[in-house]
Amino acid sequence: MIQREINKLYYVHCIKAIKGIIHKDRIKEIDIDFSLQHLHVLESIVGNLEYGTKSIPTTIKINPNNEGRMMARLYINQSEENTKEY
Repeated sequence: MIQREINKLYYVHCIKAIKGIIHKDRIKEIDIDFSLQHLHVLESIVGNLEYGTKSIPTTIKINPNNEGRMMARLYINQSEENTKEY
């Protein structure tokens, strides 16, 4: 049970670190192979980006790529106001 809590704390820390990188590098799109695990991570990132006073609107779309594989794409709608460093 303790290991599960440690894993959860680390997961939350990593998601917040990803949010910081998205802001710092002004990332506008993230593409990954579709799986339920990957979708869960994208949804966690979305939750962090859309939370708080400096929230950033996002959209997740799932579509096939040129090779027919399903891809999850996260669009991050950053404005100049939202790209200030934290």
